Amino acid sequence: MRYNEAFNLSYLAWLSQHAATREEAREIARIIPSSRTYILLGQAYRRLGLRDSAKYAFQQAARMVPARVTPRYYLWEMYAREGDHRSARAMAHEILATRVKVETTFTLRAKANVKRYLDETRE
Repeated sequence: MRYNEAFNLSYLAWLSQHAATREEAREIARIIPSSRTYILLGQAYRRLGLRDSAKYAFQQAARMVPARVTPRYYLWEMYAREGDHRSARAMAHEILATRVKVETTFTLRAKANVKRYLDETRE
């Protein structure tokens, strides 16, 4: 099972939703270190209230695959929810400038949400 990527990703998705401790969440990145697993790790940390660790995981995911909107979107959400509008606006502009390889419903929705945010928080 160790090399079965489909199984591991399913397990990691489950773990990101059910990890009860930081150590359990860290297991996510140890299994398959990839952009997708760092996103799952960030989600687990965010759910556990470990904001700095979540931000770091999302930043790692964004650096691993620069054309991916998902980790930047989760960072934007965190900044906006925390009231860090300067960082949220910067991340929103970064998301809108990201050249994605494949537009998905997620990327279209994410871009629409950040554009709306920018319009609503216009300085």
